[in-house]
Amino acid sequence: MAYLAFTLTLLAAASCISANNLGTRVPISDRPSLAQVEVALGNVWIQQCAGAVLTNFHILSVATCFSGAFYRPDTRRIRLGSDIRNEGGLIVNVLLANNHHSFDPTNMASDISVVRLSSAITLGGNIQQASVILQGVHVPPRLSVELIGWGNTPQGGAVTDDNLYGLSLTTVDRYTCRSKYEDREVTNTMLCFGLPREGGRDFFTRDVGAPVFYQNALISLISFGESDANNEYPLVGTGISDYTNWIIENAAS
Repeated sequence: MAYLAFTLTLLAAASCISANNLGTRVPISDRPSLAQVEVALGNVWIQQCAGAVLTNFHILSVATCFSGAFYRPDTRRIRLGSDIRNEGGLIVNVLLANNHHSFDPTNMASDISVVRLSSAITLGGNIQQASVILQGVHVPPRLSVELIGWGNTPQGGAVTDDNLYGLSLTTVDRYTCRSKYEDREVTNTMLCFGLPREGGRDFFTRDVGAPVFYQNALISLISFGESDANNEYPLVGTGISDYTNWIIENAAS
């Protein structure tokens, strides 16, 4: 039977953190809920998205990674328990992806997916469930959070390596976020993140679905952003607390 882990996190006190444009390496033992989503390109599998472990049968990711004209479940697989991109850990195939019924690829609204694995995984060691924020918990601006992923978004620098990195960010209020994205919609179910001083963070496509944590609580998955924009545009992610009840329902099957 699959069980979910949830956490009630008190988010009343938002605090500032020191600016740091470059992330630091994170061992998988520090964030054992991290999942690599690999895409089949011919006979080669490449990590292109990320997510987090929900149960021994499910991971949580964004619908963007499990949709499109050429998407099929057999063109995706999940790698768990490794902090090296495309290496090590446990590989599990995808049975199906349950994208949210309101997902809109034109504006990334409801960009979230509960992904059912083809077989059960054994939880423990470097493969653990993420603690998911409860339904309806408000995430305030200027909250110190951490983005975790394998791309340039958390790592920084001109060239990326294949290690897992974490980057300290702060939440950005929606008014400021919307003023930057005048040509696209930032909905009330999205959260925005940026470096403390710059207010934004350049986006790298390999970090689609990368989890954002407040302490140990999973609060968001990165959905979109702007590349090569001098950190002027915030990263935009799906706000998990708007979908927690939906996640519970779909991870029960």
